[in-house]
Order: sequence, then C-alpha cells, then structure tokens
Amino acid sequence: MDFKKTKIFLSFKLRRINKALDFVFAKIVKFFQRLKGAYEILSIWEKRIVVFLFLIFVIGLVFLSRDIYFKNTKTAPTVGGSISFAEVGEPKLINPLFAKSSQDKDIVNLVFSGLFCWNEKRELVPDLAEKWEISEDKKTYTFHLSPTAVWHDGVPVIADDLMFTASLISDPNYSGPLRGLFENVILEKVDDNTLKFVLQEPYAPFLNSLTFGILPSHIFSNIPLEEMEENEFNLSPIGTGPYRIKETNLTNRKKQIVLERNPEHLRRAPLISEITFKFYDDFEKALRAYNTGEATALADIPHNYVEQTGQIKDLNTYKLISSSYMVLFFNLENKTFQDKSVREAVAAGINKNAIIQEAISGQGEKVIGPLLPDFDFLGYTDEVKKIEYNLEAAKTAIEKKKISLVFDLVVFEDEDSLKIAELVKNQLAEVGVEINIISADTLSIQTDYIFPKKYDLLLFGENLGADPDPYPFWHSSQIGAGKLNFSGFENSEVDTLLEEARTNDDWTFRKEKYEKFHKIIAEEIPAVFLFRPFDHFAINNNVKNVKDAKVTTCADKFFQVENWYIKIGREKK
Repeated sequence: MDFKKTKIFLSFKLRRINKALDFVFAKIVKFFQRLKGAYEILSIWEKRIVVFLFLIFVIGLVFLSRDIYFKNTKTAPTVGGSISFAEVGEPKLINPLFAKSSQDKDIVNLVFSGLFCWNEKRELVPDLAEKWEISEDKKTYTFHLSPTAVWHDGVPVIADDLMFTASLISDPNYSGPLRGLFENVILEKVDDNTLKFVLQEPYAPFLNSLTFGILPSHIFSNIPLEEMEENEFNLSPIGTGPYRIKETNLTNRKKQIVLERNPEHLRRAPLISEITFKFYDDFEKALRAYNTGEATALADIPHNYVEQTGQIKDLNTYKLISSSYMVLFFNLENKTFQDKSVREAVAAGINKNAIIQEAISGQGEKVIGPLLPDFDFLGYTDEVKKIEYNLEAAKTAIEKKKISLVFDLVVFEDEDSLKIAELVKNQLAEVGVEINIISADTLSIQTDYIFPKKYDLLLFGENLGADPDPYPFWHSSQIGAGKLNFSGFENSEVDTLLEEARTNDDWTFRKEKYEKFHKIIAEEIPAVFLFRPFDHFAINNNVKNVKDAKVTTCADKFFQVENWYIKIGREKK
C-alpha cells in the first residue's frame, strides 16, 4: 500500500516538473520570436550595428574568459613526448641482481624500485617503503611497505618479494654485484606489508644500501638461482619502477627496447610517455643515428667524443660526477713494496694530469686519497700528504736503491684500462721502473690473480657508493681471497677508525673518524689514487629540466627522470 502511494506521489511530482519545463521553454521561444520580429523591422544599417555590437560582446566574453583562465592557472610540464637513446652494445641481464653492463643498468634503474631512492638533492627518500622504525640499539630496522605498491602486471608488492630477493643475495652460490650486502643480517617477515632486518651490529650506511631493485617473487620463486641468468625474464622484466617494458626486439637488425611510463608509480609518475633504447655496434653509428633523426639522445658518450658532441647545436650534453675512481694498488706482500720510500718514489713518478689528458681526453680530475672531494663525502680533507709528480726526485730515489725494479701490473682487458696501464708503464720507465702488463677478462683476473694475490700492482676502478664505507677496501679483516683489501694493508688505528665510523650514525663523529683515516692512508701510501673520470650523456634540447648531477655510478643518469619533460600545459595555481 505504501509503495503505491509513493509511486503516485512521484508520478505527480514528475508531471509538475515537466509542466514547469514546458512553460520555461515556451517563454524562451516566445522571447526569441519577439527578438527576431524586432530585428526584422530594423533598417540595414541598424541591423549592421546590432551585429557589430553582438560580435564585440562575444569577443569581449572570450577575452574575459581567457583572462580569468590565465589568472587562475600557470604553465606546467605535462605528460607527453618520447626520447630515443642511441647506445653502444646491448643488454643481456635487465635484472638488478645480475646487471653488469651500463646497458643493463640503465634499463634496470628505470624498470625496478627499491625500498629507498635518491631525490635531486641526493637525499635518501622512501620508494616502496611507506615508513620505517629503527630500534634504540640501531640494530633492528622495521619496514612497512606501501599498501598501494603494485608490480607492472598489477600484482601487489608484498614482504615476500623483499624476503625472496634478499634470500637470493644471501645465497652462497650468488656471485652478482650485490654479493655480501646482507652478510650478518637476518630478515624476519612480520606480515604481508611489514618485515624486519636484524643486524649483528649497528651499521650507519645501512639505509643507503637499500636502493637496489626488488624482484617479483610470484614470477621467480620457482626458478633455481643457477637458472636465473638464463631466464627470458631478464630481457622483458616486470618491475615497480617509473617505466615498464612495452616492447623488446633484440633479434632484428634494428635492435631496441621500448619503455612506457608507469602512471601508477608511487613517488611521481614520469612525464615523458616513452623512452626507447636503440642499440648499435659502435659510437660512430650511434652518433650517425642522432644526426639522421633516428635517435634523439646519446646514452654514454666516450671521453674522446665529448668535445665533438658538445658542438652539435640542438644537443645538450650533461656531466655525471660519480663516486668512482681509478686506483693503482701496491701488493704489500711484495717485500720491495714494504719499503715505503719505494712506494713514494713510484707515486712521484706518475703524472696524473698526463694520464687524465691522454687516457680520458681531460674528462676527469686528480684524486689524492680514498675519499672524494665535492661529493659531500664524510671525512674528505685536502689537508693530507700529497705526492706530486716529480720525475727527477722519483728517478733519484729509485737510483739510490741500486736494485732492478721489475713489477707485474695486472689490469682488466678493456680499452680504457689498458690505455691507463700503458701510460703508467711508460712514465715509470722514465724513472727506472720496468712494468710488465698482464691483462685478462673479469673472471680470470679474479680467480687467477686477485684471489691468489699474484700481482705486484693492480689497476682497479673503485666505487665508494652513496655513503662512503671504506671498510671493505682498507680494514685488515678484509685481506684474503674474495675480499677487497687489494693492498693487504694492515693498520690497527685504521681498523679502529673504520669500525667506529661505520657503527655510529652521528655525522660529526663519523666525519672526524674518516678524516683521520684519510690522513693515515695518504701518509702510508698503500696505493696511488689516480683520478675520478667524468661521464656524459646528451639529449635533444626539446627535453627540459635535465641537469648535470652527482651520482653513485654513471647508470644513475635517470635518477631524476620523473622531472624531465617535453610538453607544456597549464594547471591551477
């Protein structure tokens, strides 16, 4: 009964609304009919005046609307556009646990995310982590993952993904670039969005080490570690980063990988719609691709091409200053090098400026010790012992030894390393030191020379990371096969300084400890610190807000890609 009454009432209301609308419509029609009648009785000149006034009214209305729109909005970057990078070589392992080449790492850094990332001020900010707590004893870190984080295939990111990734890194059979990251660290899953890292002792740079990309356990969990490097996932991976794989084509003559923006990215979805990597056999072909319009950017510019590419009018070149540098390590097991005066003479016989100029076309700067300048590194000071190039002093010091000095210099077989080694050899020949260069691939150098310490001198590229922890390179516990104290340097004071600095998170305290460490290394000369190279990439000038940057490695060129843009739109003020 009530339902029928309601239906009758609504029907009555609708009839009244329809009548009201009909009445209003009729009035409007009648108004325009009268307007038309009035217009028709006007003379031709009066009609022209009316039309003219009407046009002025419409134009005024348009300008008023435009003025209101522009007063209440501002220009802003908007989504759109694409970049095509020409790159030499091609990727093989687009996987954060196995990526070795710059081609691999460039794409890894766009496709994958870690718990943390770096902002444009080089400050550590959360990425997949939503929040975290650190225990009072600085040994337990609890992380809460963002509940809205999803993989590119739509599956939610959960604690199992990080647990799985960490278990691979901790596997004794894992030999990738992240090996040792979780040594003496226990992981505990609290719930699907929460997990704990329990350290044996406090480690100040721990958060900085959690920027590595996380793997999807729902894809990889049933694949044995030994089969992962051969898995097809490594060329069409699924990640959580600002870009996702759209197309992989490495079989045809024109090899390329196309990435599309991930609009669901947690931090800030990027503005460039697509980034394509096109792969070439050499840089001349990559440069030709840019000049013919096939590409709009150059991923990694060889040092000897920087000046040439800098002269291309529509191409902007950007400098990357990384935390990497070249070092010549003395093997202190060699009795000759146990004589500090010999080490000092060898150091004085090396002309770093000449090496920078000839080996990397001037694209670098001298290094005076194990910590780098102009990088906000804790502990850097230039108030240390500096051994400048002095040919005559070096020659005199060597002659006083009255012995024949012949040393084996072990070096990686890449072109740049061999060039540096040849320059060192020729310079030291002038002071009376004979150098035999031994070059080999990465695996052979590790197993045949570094692990058994079968070298007198080792030319090696060292990277300090975002937060310097020189412990692996200079603490006496790091001497031995598979470890990184290449000189075999032992100093109890240095050991203590490094232990204290890495276990205390007080910035002033750490700075003081590292400054003392820096001075001791410079004084004892267990190695010759040669130079830090600068890296470069270039992009067509229609891409805006790209900047020179201080980075950990040259593959970090994309760490602020979400700020790059091509298209301009407007947004509310």
